[in-house]
Amino acid sequence: MKGLRKSGILFCTILFLGLCSNKKVHPTTVWKDAIGTICDRDAGAKACWICYSVEGKTYKEIVYGGYTNTVLSEKYAIHYDIEKPTNFKIDYWHPLFEKSDSTSYFTGKILKIHDPTFFDRSTSLTYMFNDGDERIEKWVYLPDDYRKNYPNLKVGQLYNVQVSNENVYRAVIRLDLPIRIVPRKK
Repeated sequence: MKGLRKSGILFCTILFLGLCSNKKVHPTTVWKDAIGTICDRDAGAKACWICYSVEGKTYKEIVYGGYTNTVLSEKYAIHYDIEKPTNFKIDYWHPLFEKSDSTSYFTGKILKIHDPTFFDRSTSLTYMFNDGDERIEKWVYLPDDYRKNYPNLKVGQLYNVQVSNENVYRAVIRLDLPIRIVPRKK
């Protein structure tokens, strides 16, 4: 019994000293912004690859998941770890165009706002626009704070949709550019 008590006291002392000793400070990750481009797809495996450049070196990283909505050459804001550029995060709610991209604007309509589920933990929305006779539907993730940034977001609301002149399926709904409907006077 005495041996067990001594072992317990020794264990607690070692544990206490370990907790009170100088801990190694792990550096916090420093993120830097870049633009990533969907450069390859494998629809059967539900995977795509995103390419981005850091200090002259190009990275091609695979992204798994149900990203069947992605279009080759689509661009997203990404954030990468400056110490390990293969550690990155994609802002799926932020597809974008660069100033050099040739685009046009169409009127788009919110069809559905999808609540998070067990399998897909982010809110997303489905929208549509017409290119001539063709109706095109797309969906996009929304940022966690979308209710604050877009308080009037609702099904049926109209927005400007920026569309690539080279590929009509490469489109970005501009939630910052709602189309105001003026009600008819009776």
